[in-house]
Amino acid sequence: MQLLESPIFGSVEELGPLTTVIVNKTQLEPLWDEMIRKYHYLGFGKMIGQSVKYLILKGEIPLAALSF
Repeated sequence: MQLLESPIFGSVEELGPLTTVIVNKTQLEPLWDEMIRKYHYLGFGKMIGQSVKYLILKGEIPLAALSF
């Protein structure tokens, strides 16, 4: 799976079906880390306490990285 290099325009409805995937301790967690490192204004650092990491995917394309 690779990161997009160009912006996506349009509404969520126009994107079609999106999938939310929990990536903690999976093969996708390094991708989540990379997205945060590359796109988050604070960069990537160790998170404090319990957390759940999610990727929002359109097919095989990662669109967003979330954590709670």
